[in-house]
Amino acid sequence: MERLSCDVLVIGAGPAGSTAARVASQEGARVLLVERKAQIGTPVQCAGYVAKAVRWYVDLPSECVSQAVERLRTHLPDGSVHEAEMPGYLLDRGAMDRFLAKQAVKSGAKLLVHTTAQQVVGNPVKEKAASVAVGAIHEAPLEVRPESLFWQNSGAKPRSEVAPKDGMSGFSSGLLGVGLAAGARIAAPPQKGAQGTEVVVLRAGQEVLVDARVIIGADGPRSTVARWMGKAPLPVASAVQYEAPLRRQTDTAEVYFRPEFRGGYGWFFPAGDVARVGAAFDGEYSEGIKGLGRLMGELLQKARISDSIISHTAGPVPVGGPGVVRWGNVLLVGDAAGLTHPVTGAGIVNAIISGEIAGRAAARAALDSDLSALDEYEEELRTVLTPALERASEKRSLLELAWDLPPAELSEAIRGSWIAFDEYYRR
Repeated sequence: MERLSCDVLVIGAGPAGSTAARVASQEGARVLLVERKAQIGTPVQCAGYVAKAVRWYVDLPSECVSQAVERLRTHLPDGSVHEAEMPGYLLDRGAMDRFLAKQAVKSGAKLLVHTTAQQVVGNPVKEKAASVAVGAIHEAPLEVRPESLFWQNSGAKPRSEVAPKDGMSGFSSGLLGVGLAAGARIAAPPQKGAQGTEVVVLRAGQEVLVDARVIIGADGPRSTVARWMGKAPLPVASAVQYEAPLRRQTDTAEVYFRPEFRGGYGWFFPAGDVARVGAAFDGEYSEGIKGLGRLMGELLQKARISDSIISHTAGPVPVGGPGVVRWGNVLLVGDAAGLTHPVTGAGIVNAIISGEIAGRAAARAALDSDLSALDEYEEELRTVLTPALERASEKRSLLELAWDLPPAELSEAIRGSWIAFDEYYRR
């Protein structure tokens, strides 16, 4: 069996994982990034609407942005409509994910294609488990310092050696078709030993044994790494989205609160020459799908969209807030840690923030052989993300009690629970 050694193993190459890999590499750690998909960013499972503040955390090139929007229009069950200035972007998530992965590689991370984490070798050791909640203010991204190594097989290289600045040394495939690895079944939770934790990954049908000092789970809401930690599945809503040709341009995003979208909402997001029309809900699935069909029919009748479907995607969205984010030498980030907003389902910015914090803490813990450095991840999450996510969790709990109320009363509850209304920011 082939053997690889690294300081930090990142499982999952979405925004959280690629950011963590980039930052850990910039800090001087040897980073291995794996993703199970056949291609980074494909299929897309995201509506892609973010505030323009995303640029505080990542300098996205123009090809990652499908369209800028200026307003958010909210349709309430009582028939009223509220419009608020909420400047943002509709992202091309596939392009953004590939861009972030390239940034990780350029910083020195090693990227494996179409590789799946299979199991952890060793006995369970529970050093620590912690819960946090989350918010939205964070320092600017770290300055790029592409000085990192990836050590292959058993021969360790001196830390004074650095990888080429393009970060491409040792790559077996191009980035545009990156099929990376994440998730799998695990035999036992990870153990931190003198040589690190051994993880078996499956690459091109061959098992590879990876020795890692720190593991970062960035493998989404159905995280395998979270299962290694003994975490129960995250509470999720079902999300379904279609793309259809957009009949006329607009710079306004729209959301629809209706009883059939219980626990969520429908949306119409313009993204260049297409519209993303979808819904998230935690109620009866068939009712949610019927409601989405009715919404699409209305948009078609109003000549907002054409009657051709360009793409369809579906997947779970965590809505329960964060839970355990650390266990021994294992950290969870992004959706795997439940860091999505419990009301809106937004998670891209929090994924990038958590990835940055985790990457920095993981590198320090690995390079200093001191797992207590991972405490910084928990502590900074509490400081940076807790206020916003705690508020959102409270608002979601209140809204859950209102879905069976008459339209006027349900609309009033939504005004107090939806981010476009001033009432949301009042206790």
